[in-house]
Amino acid sequence: MARILSDKEIQKLLDNGMISKGDLKQIRANSYVFRLGQEVRFFSTKEKKTGILGDILEINAGDSALVHSIEIVDFSQEVIDRLYKGYQLCALLTPSTTLIREGLQLPSTKIDPGYMGTLNWTIRNSGIEPVQMELGEPIFKATFFLLVEKEEIPQNKYGSRSERDFYHGKTGLVDSKRRLPVDINTRKKICVSSKGTEFERLKQSGFPYDFIATQLKQVGDQMEIVTDDFARIDDHVKEQNKDLTQKINEIEGRVQGIIDKKMDSVFERMDNMVFKKLVGGGVAMVSLLMGLGAGVKYLIDIKQSSLITPIASVLAVVGVLSVVIYSCIGGRRKPPM
Repeated sequence: MARILSDKEIQKLLDNGMISKGDLKQIRANSYVFRLGQEVRFFSTKEKKTGILGDILEINAGDSALVHSIEIVDFSQEVIDRLYKGYQLCALLTPSTTLIREGLQLPSTKIDPGYMGTLNWTIRNSGIEPVQMELGEPIFKATFFLLVEKEEIPQNKYGSRSERDFYHGKTGLVDSKRRLPVDINTRKKICVSSKGTEFERLKQSGFPYDFIATQLKQVGDQMEIVTDDFARIDDHVKEQNKDLTQKINEIEGRVQGIIDKKMDSVFERMDNMVFKKLVGGGVAMVSLLMGLGAGVKYLIDIKQSSLITPIASVLAVVGVLSVVIYSCIGGRRKPPM
């Protein structure tokens, strides 16, 4: 059955080209730790950047980066035969526990028998602070299994099927080769009926976004309560203003009615008073004119014609003025209510 290689045998893998560009310091009791390569592509911006060993790779909170190993693996049969004639190797890779403690999410993966090339991983920073990593830093631990039984050795090793083994022989960063069918738009899609709210999508993004979403939801609920309270206060104030305006209009109507009634009474009394005075004055004026007329007739009778003309003019003017004054003052009088 398959057996796990020890540190002595792992060193032979480095010496015989199964692991090239390796570092003997990365050999552990039953594993080898692959180191972070010099190229990186950030998922958030699609930027691809290259550094030198010793540079610092910084991954922001919530961001992911595609990275690769410095080492190149060669599990082709002709290379394996240098140590293990007729046998094969495979490996399981798990992230360093140190990186996991810092909030990094690194998926476990494997190396298939026959594979040749660098290793690629996606690193996601699920913490709340940016994470710094040094290019050349050990990140993935590989446990190697020697396949010795006939049943354990695959019939088709990785790289023997060009139409499927897309990553064989590649070095550096290698993008996903997954391809969707050309008739994707005509096929039935199985998906959620709703994308959900922004809060729900944010909560599904994991820490710290789920915490942020929870806090935002609480703030939103409080703001909704405050908004409802202000709306009720505003409605109450509007209702109070409406009632107050109605009462003011009623009071103004009553006061205006009282004032109009009082003014009508005052004008009525004034008109009656003026009318009485005008009537009395008219009677006096008529009496005066009658007296003056009698005096004129007397002058005519005694043949004093030189005085008739000026006296007649004075009487005419007095008569006209009396008519005008009576018309102006008498015209203002309102009929009794």
